[in-house]
Amino acid sequence: MQYLRELIASRPMLEHVLDQSLIVGGSSPRAASRIEAIRGEDGTYAFVYLPNGQTNVVIQTAMLSGGYLVACWYIPRTGEAEHREIFDKTDTHQFTPPEDAGTDWVLVLDNLSKHHYMPGKQQW
Repeated sequence: MQYLRELIASRPMLEHVLDQSLIVGGSSPRAASRIEAIRGEDGTYAFVYLPNGQTNVVIQTAMLSGGYLVACWYIPRTGEAEHREIFDKTDTHQFTPPEDAGTDWVLVLDNLSKHHYMPGKQQW
């Protein structure tokens, strides 16, 4: 839980909203496997939590600001980030976590022009 708190604190904490509409097709109603999404009110970032090895989430990236987005996978168990990708924003984009062996991940999406960084790092 400590690392998840650090991740959330790495962006303007008081300026985010829960937004399940980011997730195309929704997610399982079972609490243990429910994908959760929050985004900055200004659309400059989003966090999508994938519990228990969920794979292949499709996100409505058009809801975020900027022409280019940065995506990476945050490991809430260790506070590390992996697999950084920069891409052109489209209407939707499919993401697959690095592993699906029953582990949880947070997909972090940022507007490239905002230069956000991950907790514990001063730069990308």
